[in-house]
Amino acid sequence: MAACSPSDLLNANPFVGLSAGQKLAAECELVRQWAGSSETVSQILARAWDFKNLSEGTALAVEAGLLAEIAGESNPYVLLQNNGFVSLDSGLVWSAKLARLQELAGHSGDIDSLFLNNHFESIDQGLAMSAKLRLLCDLAYGTGSGSATQALTANAFWVMGEGLTKACINELLCLSSSSATIETIVTQSSVTPSETLSVSGGYDSVRVWTGETPVTEPWFFLYVTRSGVTSKIKMNRFEARVVNVPGGSIGFGTSDGRTIYVAKDVKDSALGTSFPVSGTANADRAGVPIWTPSAPHITLPAGERQYELVGSGTERIVFVSEYDGTTWSPARWLRLPASGSVRLHATFGQIALANYDGATVSVNGPTGTVIGGTSASASLTFPSVTGTTRNVTSVAELKTAIGAAVAGDEIVLASGTYALDVNITAASFTANNGVGGRIGAEGILIRGATTDRTLYVISCAANGQGDWNLNQSGATLRTGFKDLTFTFGGSNTAAFTTTRGRFSVQNCRFTGTIGASLDCFNGIGSTTTNGLYLDCYQVQADTSIADCWNFNDGNTTANRVRLIDCIGHTSGAASSDQCVTTHNGLPISLYGGHYYNSHTNVMANGGPGIVPTTHCFFVRVSRSARQGTTTNVSAYGCRLEQPATSIIGWVASLYSVATYAELGTREASNNNAAYEGNLFNNAGAIGSYYAYFPNVSTTTTFERNVCTAFSIGIRMDNGAGPGVMSANRNSLIANTLGCSKTTTWTSTLLGNVSKDSVNQGMSITATGMANTVANYNVWDPPADADYVNGANDVSAEAGLDASYLPTAAGNCDGTGDPAGMDWVGGTDYVGFLLEISSVTRDRGARCRPRIISNAELTPDIW
Repeated sequence: MAACSPSDLLNANPFVGLSAGQKLAAECELVRQWAGSSETVSQILARAWDFKNLSEGTALAVEAGLLAEIAGESNPYVLLQNNGFVSLDSGLVWSAKLARLQELAGHSGDIDSLFLNNHFESIDQGLAMSAKLRLLCDLAYGTGSGSATQALTANAFWVMGEGLTKACINELLCLSSSSATIETIVTQSSVTPSETLSVSGGYDSVRVWTGETPVTEPWFFLYVTRSGVTSKIKMNRFEARVVNVPGGSIGFGTSDGRTIYVAKDVKDSALGTSFPVSGTANADRAGVPIWTPSAPHITLPAGERQYELVGSGTERIVFVSEYDGTTWSPARWLRLPASGSVRLHATFGQIALANYDGATVSVNGPTGTVIGGTSASASLTFPSVTGTTRNVTSVAELKTAIGAAVAGDEIVLASGTYALDVNITAASFTANNGVGGRIGAEGILIRGATTDRTLYVISCAANGQGDWNLNQSGATLRTGFKDLTFTFGGSNTAAFTTTRGRFSVQNCRFTGTIGASLDCFNGIGSTTTNGLYLDCYQVQADTSIADCWNFNDGNTTANRVRLIDCIGHTSGAASSDQCVTTHNGLPISLYGGHYYNSHTNVMANGGPGIVPTTHCFFVRVSRSARQGTTTNVSAYGCRLEQPATSIIGWVASLYSVATYAELGTREASNNNAAYEGNLFNNAGAIGSYYAYFPNVSTTTTFERNVCTAFSIGIRMDNGAGPGVMSANRNSLIANTLGCSKTTTWTSTLLGNVSKDSVNQGMSITATGMANTVANYNVWDPPADADYVNGANDVSAEAGLDASYLPTAAGNCDGTGDPAGMDWVGGTDYVGFLLEISSVTRDRGARCRPRIISNAELTPDIW
């Protein structure tokens, strides 16, 4: 077709001969000409249009209007009959709807002029909703006439049915609103930030999402200024908190000026009581840190902001994201119990769910809730296949493909077993190694033909053969392995080794049963630069002679190792054999997954205070036939199950937050660890042990934890110190002794609750008491004779229910020390707030989520 301008094309009406793509290109060019701008159509319209969800419809309306004008036809209904406009039906329908509104209103302006005016800015959301619906009735039936139902169903609006539903119900009735969008904000580097964000137009709060924070960080403090007063809020990773904004503006500060995500919100004034709609949400098989939602699983009706997730027999971590019409929020987390339910507050009406199993989630919602959706699965980023697909069916073909493949190629295995009679190194990739600066298998994908990894087995022809050792230091492209099983008959080093470089490994298994010092999977980093960047997703390493997963050498800046929803089990027979271990400066991060059945420790990294640290997020650790102890592991939102027949305990390298643990902790030295919001439950009743037992010279904080069914809940009597320890606001339930202390350690005991102790709530010597500051505690049974009551201590049974929450009439409701902490926020082991008000605080480890007038934070999960 000869080249001509869009105007020539449209004036000549040659639409029948144009493809849909050519028509759309011409329309877009017209919009740009009309606007006198070089911007894209979406940029032009987004700048002028406040209702984000209507931007597409508005664009179509503008385009259709231009076409109508150029075609010389002012009546949009006539255009609807033109078959040449078949692919533009959506736009023309929008044009017809707009024309009908203009006709009814006797107004020639656009839809902004009809529905958007300054009067709506100064009233609250409920009044705005009412006013806009009233305007709709007035347009249809005359001022003061007609009902909303009539307006939505009247034949006079037959050409507007779809638009009325989408535009008026969803937009005008406040499912989405003009300024409620997810914003990315760089906080001020200040503990007294100025108020820079305006919160008006019916909003009275802001939702704050933290997203993923640095792995070494147990929490961070967010400073918020409202009405000239600054508050300090403790924020954890993968959280979403509702911060009240009574004065109409707010400022955000952090110590490092970090990025957070916020949206204007309307806080709950009451907790929901009726959720009559039940359904099953097809949650995504995904989780942090690689989950990106694609569609909602729950859609709430206009004006509704609460819904309920129901346990279905298995406890699991659930991730939640919300959609503002353009952007998905960062993920937040909660622990959904096996039975019972959890209620949540929603900022936006479209909600996606995910868990690592991809299990469905039972949901209850208000009338009009839509529940269902489609389950999607997460995936790692793999090398782009832009070159040759090399299909192999034999060992000989596999070795040939390895030697011939270059970056951009993939090697695809047919089903079968490939018993390699050589070891594979970076040099084995002859055509790729050293060519164009590439190293080894850099840029190459090796995979099975389907996702059933059991069909594609790479094994060893003999002992000492079939090892993989890919040293790819300096590589910039990823090497990918997917849908494969590696089984090793013997090795003197590691069966599969990635040494520096960049690797993506997904849905693979690494296993071996014989060989000396056999680690199934080994990762080696760098202590300087060009380190190891390794992502493993749904990968299993098991049945090793030594470690299942072993990592070595590195630092926190040149390396990143992430095991996401992976498995490690049945490590070797020596006491030093672990399911997961790291050494000599290489930190690793585990997200989800299950690790179990080791000789001594399931996880260990060389000792407290050692630089290499294992950071676990939402991980499950258990014992199976042998032990399940961990040592020197930081944990967030994890589940640490029964470790052994005789408990050894576990040690946090840096922190343990919001974790469920069926074992106690035993600190080995002074490493300044923090334990907060955990549940320590001696569920198996193994021996006379302790929920928390710090050793000599330990300086730690132990706050807001629940300790139940141990010999001693908190034991602070191992040696003479010089340790410094705070044990504040813990709940000590059904232990033989709630707390004990005999040493000269400097200690504080504030706001603790002891309930149903078999012998004493507090057992202490005169020496121990001389070095202890205690107040606002509840001791049941009472403390021994050497204990000196604080001015606000209580000797009585604490009002706690079966979930360790304060009861309505108990000693734990709003009677804690108002000056004991200078922050609000934090998370406990199910995701509840640890603090709600900065004025009065509960005693004990948990707060009952409830609406408190003028509170700093409002419950968003209860």
